[in-house]
Amino acid sequence: MDFIITSKFNDVMCFIVLLLSFRRAVIILGETMRKKGKRNFERLIVVLLALVICMSNISFDAMATESKTSAKEETLKSEKSVVEPEKQEAPKSEKSASESKKPEVIKDGLGTRDASIYDENGKLKDGTYSVTANTDSSMFGVTSCKLLVQNGQMNAIMTLRGMGFNKVYMGKADEAKAAKESDIIGSIPDYSEETKGKRTFWNIPVDGFDKDITISARSSKKRKWYDHTIRFEKDSLKLISNKIESPTLEQNAQKYLYQNFIDEKIFTANADVISVSGDSYTVPFFEKDEATEISSIKFKQSDTPDFKLGWHVSDWSVFSNRKKDLHAASTKSLKIKDRSAGDVDFDVTLKIYNGKDFSITRSNIMDDSAPALVEKTFHIKLKGAPAPVDVDFAVKDIKTGKSVPNPTIKIEAPDGTEVKSGGNGKYNLKVGVKYRLEISAPGYVDKDGNEKLSETLGVTTAGTIEKQLLAEKDSKHKAKFRIVDKDNKAIKNAKFEIIHKATNKKLDAEADGSYILKDDQEYEYTASADGYISDKNTIKITEDKDIDVVLRENIKIYKANFWFYSLTTYEKYSGEYELSVYSKDGERKEYVQPDSEGKYPLKRDVKYYYEAKVPNHYLTEYNEIPVSFNGEDENVEVRLVIDQTGDYKLSQQIDKAKDYLKTVVVGTNPGEYPQGAKEKLEKAIADAETLLAKQDASQKDKENGGKKLAEAVDACKNVQNYAEIDVKVVLHINTKNKFNSPAQVMTLKVRGDECLKYGYHKSAIDAKRNVTVLDIACAVHSKLYGEDFKKNPENYFAYDFVISKMFAEFKDMYFFAAVDSKSIEKIERTVVSSGSTVTLSSYPSKEKNTQFLHFKEKNLSAYEGEEVSLHLLGGEALISFNGYDNPQQGYRICFENVNTNKSFETSTATDKNGEIKVKFPSAGTYRVKSVKNEKQNSLLMPQIEIKVKEDKPTLTISASKDGINIDNDVVLDKDHDDSITYVLGKSKGLAFSVIDGNFANFTNSEGKVMIDNVVLRRGIDYEAREGSIIISIKKEYLNTLTAGKHIVRIYEKNGYAQGTINIARAQNKKDDEIGANDGQKNDKLNKHGDTSGNINGRKAFVNTGDRGGYKLWIGIGIAAIIVFLGLVLVRRDKK
Repeated sequence: MDFIITSKFNDVMCFIVLLLSFRRAVIILGETMRKKGKRNFERLIVVLLALVICMSNISFDAMATESKTSAKEETLKSEKSVVEPEKQEAPKSEKSASESKKPEVIKDGLGTRDASIYDENGKLKDGTYSVTANTDSSMFGVTSCKLLVQNGQMNAIMTLRGMGFNKVYMGKADEAKAAKESDIIGSIPDYSEETKGKRTFWNIPVDGFDKDITISARSSKKRKWYDHTIRFEKDSLKLISNKIESPTLEQNAQKYLYQNFIDEKIFTANADVISVSGDSYTVPFFEKDEATEISSIKFKQSDTPDFKLGWHVSDWSVFSNRKKDLHAASTKSLKIKDRSAGDVDFDVTLKIYNGKDFSITRSNIMDDSAPALVEKTFHIKLKGAPAPVDVDFAVKDIKTGKSVPNPTIKIEAPDGTEVKSGGNGKYNLKVGVKYRLEISAPGYVDKDGNEKLSETLGVTTAGTIEKQLLAEKDSKHKAKFRIVDKDNKAIKNAKFEIIHKATNKKLDAEADGSYILKDDQEYEYTASADGYISDKNTIKITEDKDIDVVLRENIKIYKANFWFYSLTTYEKYSGEYELSVYSKDGERKEYVQPDSEGKYPLKRDVKYYYEAKVPNHYLTEYNEIPVSFNGEDENVEVRLVIDQTGDYKLSQQIDKAKDYLKTVVVGTNPGEYPQGAKEKLEKAIADAETLLAKQDASQKDKENGGKKLAEAVDACKNVQNYAEIDVKVVLHINTKNKFNSPAQVMTLKVRGDECLKYGYHKSAIDAKRNVTVLDIACAVHSKLYGEDFKKNPENYFAYDFVISKMFAEFKDMYFFAAVDSKSIEKIERTVVSSGSTVTLSSYPSKEKNTQFLHFKEKNLSAYEGEEVSLHLLGGEALISFNGYDNPQQGYRICFENVNTNKSFETSTATDKNGEIKVKFPSAGTYRVKSVKNEKQNSLLMPQIEIKVKEDKPTLTISASKDGINIDNDVVLDKDHDDSITYVLGKSKGLAFSVIDGNFANFTNSEGKVMIDNVVLRRGIDYEAREGSIIISIKKEYLNTLTAGKHIVRIYEKNGYAQGTINIARAQNKKDDEIGANDGQKNDKLNKHGDTSGNINGRKAFVNTGDRGGYKLWIGIGIAAIIVFLGLVLVRRDKK
């Protein structure tokens, strides 16, 4: 500050002297003009010298100094504002009366809790509470939930958002399929006025709060079980009543009715062929085989201690049972009378009674006098029998396919009477009746060699029935087996056995050692011999045949591949290990060395042992049994099961926890953590480190310590403030009839709890508090559809492990999601980082081969007329086994200038590498308007934004700054600091400095150096260094340029600087010598600190940063003009 005051005082004083000197000079000049003589002229010279000295001392940089002072003051002011922040009033929040009245709380060793709902032991008091239940899917969303607490037991009554699910099970879906019906939790619709059109479930056991509980739900339509999770939020608990508001007896009876009958089927037999539509059942005439008549039906019986039931049939005459068995309490199968007259219709009413009311007996259920809790009527239709049909028979030879001559056909009805054919040779048979059929012919047998073909016959339609017989001469064949080795030599003392598979009967050999086999029948043989591997196989023959059975010698040496299976990763271990394999000869160990493939040669039937050392692992108890081999495969696998030691697991978990701890920042901002969270985790880590250091702690204790620490990390993650990110979203909103729409782009700020607003739940621990694609999808729909989406989100978007609706489209549509051009499936698990690009797409399912396109390059900048190289990548959106980074050939791209709305299409298409070169005609921001490819009908448009700037330099270039070319033997232009002359064969290179450039902006993807529009290669053609940006172009590249003028451009993020390089040739030897001498002089002159040098005979003016010298030259110039005028006047006076 003192320096600034002194500088200003000096300037003021010099300025006063200057004015006085200038005034005196004018007076003297006037006297001179009045012929005062030579003495006045001398006085004038003295005054002018004083004038020059004053001018050289005046600081013309006063403005700059003031600017610096202002900047310094601003800095001081800024620092002061940091030290003493401005006080702001906290925003006042409006509170309701209920909020302003704080509940009474208890603070003790159990924590802080509401005294109105918790007792002194920290348990919920008996009563009915409302509680928020969050699930992992909106399809399985809970709209309301009550918690019933009694004697410490908690059960929930929950209502789902619709009728899509009718049963739940507290466990996995696979477990639910095999669970008892008593373990399944049923539901009813319309539990109350508030839940009309929705399903309500109870009793849901609740064993805790703020944790994910596994639950599975069965779809009402598909009858398929799906895995879900449910989480009861402790902070949402509100007391409704001190009483237990349990469902009524009638509601429980209704749930029993729905769970066992309405949501299931009412029949026990043939349920898979009996169809149901609403409350109506249709019983077909045939069973599933379409040949056996359904002769009886049986209603489901499911009495429990709580309920009894009765089936009240409207017309018992439909059945042929004894009269004493035809009543509502009967458990018998009901035999259907003759259905030959056609369909039979009747109603049956199921009534549910109080099982604990002893006044309700079997008798008053039978006479329908007992009061029912609930009832349901079903309509039953028994389909009538089809009319009799006429059939005839065609008997064919199995081998030839020709008709068998003179067959005899006999048909017997179930009562033993023979059915005769009519005059037309046809038999009139009843549908659904089982007849006995026999067919025979002279010289023929059936396929098993029997004299007659005898079987049960049932008919369903009229027509010709084909049956086959086998000529007796073709029914048996001779098979002769020979047991040989690989060299086709007979094996002595071989054993052979063959059985008929249909009858499991062993065959005896004929006198010549052959076997008689039935035609086309399956036989199984076994051949064995000492020292050989047995052969077991099946065979069929249709002619006499000699068969060689080749036996292989027993394997003597096996090639054993030992490998490790990790119980930690559940996959093959690929790390380092030491392994020793040996056999025992008494106490002596005989070690086996592996071959070049790493396999161990092990002898047959020898026991082998092994010792293994795997860093940070141990062999489990599964490896204590030795191995030996006598099988038929030479290559064998030996799996050794290992697990990480407790020390290693704990130390790994400690390292993970410490890494995670580094990311924990306490505060109230998004992604930060509340007070106490970090301290708890630090304590958990400290406890784990103490346990790790304990020498007497068991490996199991340390393993459990690792699990406990992992739980502490998860607990910390669970309390993290919801993250918030800025994300770019690319949308492809296509419909069934309109596709190939241009991509839409929006930038959103999204929080990690966005999806919770619409009933979704994220179960993955790392996704819960972070922003996922599911959160982003919800935010996008909220942005697009506003209040309509917030009121009815399911009308616009639906996700249940897969996206089933997006942009209000769901029927005949496919949906696609990607993060940074990488396809994803589990959008609720995929965490997105700030700055990422998320793609959400819909397209019609009829366009199955729709291509997802994207550019390898992200958003770019270029100049007018500059050629930009783009690479188009992609893959099939539905499923791309090769990923989405495959070059896309044959695409023309239409770009639109969003500033002018003018568009242009590329003249060429992308090549086999997906590359296309584009020149943008004018400044502006360009985006893709459309993409064309004759071979591709449906596309998800690529998105890119290219900012095109005016083609003019915006930065300043210098060839002389800081003497950057002193050692290069180049010629500088003192009048044009952006120009430099390089002499071929003499100069050593050249350098330019971008004075106002930023080196960081040069080193990014937009920094480059071009000469005559050719991009130079960094490290090969030039080097770059800081200060601001200094580019040194190598002589190897400069020597390739032709003589003449060349334009150099140096680009950085904010623009480019442009200069000129003149390539010159040395004129002659003399010039070269002069240049060399000048160069030597230059070397002497240009020592460190000497900023001016004579380079090749020309003065090199170097910008040193000193801006004070020009003031002296201005003063000298003014003085020179005055002296010149004085001399002219004196000379004129003499004349």
